[in-house]
Amino acid sequence: MLWEARHERATTRDLRVNAGDVTAQLATGGQAETQGLKSEVVKVALRGVAGAMRGGGQKFVTMADGFLDKRAADVIRRDSVRIVDAIDDVANIPDVATHQVRSEVYKRLSAIMDDGTANVIANAVEGVLWVLL
Repeated sequence: MLWEARHERATTRDLRVNAGDVTAQLATGGQAETQGLKSEVVKVALRGVAGAMRGGGQKFVTMADGFLDKRAADVIRRDSVRIVDAIDDVANIPDVATHQVRSEVYKRLSAIMDDGTANVIANAVEGVLWVLL
């Protein structure tokens, strides 16, 4: 019983935190560092997706098998260079978040192809990204 009381007191004393220290840490970037790390993980995964699409896109088409229809797969094989450029643009967005990837890829792809195919490919990029993460 005496040991438990001392142990409890020691734990309580050890766990005391100055609220001002926590506020200062958050204000100086404690949260920003976490966000930056998440963003970097997303960027690395996006670069992996782009790498799988380089050289004709067959590797990506294989990875995204359940996400692509035949037309989208053909467009990837035919126009992988421009699609990779669009994915690289998204990977270069500062503090890109996972939930932004699909819409940002779609926005860039819809400028170079029909909306339906751009949507299918953007969904496939997001799907493969989630598999990688």
